[in-house]
Amino acid sequence: MLPFEADLAATTANDRMEAGVLIERTGYRRNRVYAAEAVLAIVNRPFGAAPEFLNVQLPLRV
Repeated sequence: MLPFEADLAATTANDRMEAGVLIERTGYRRNRVYAAEAVLAIVNRPFGAAPEFLNVQLPLRV
């Protein structure tokens, strides 16, 4: 990965975190893992179950 690509990826991830879409899960400075809780709630639901959008807690924007 080129240096400008790493900066672009970090900027994009930070923008998504500020918007409340992504949550950083590791707490590390490098090799971070991000999760989109709303997407995981839909993907991990039982087969045939309706999505429960209201049960997902998104972080509040400050």
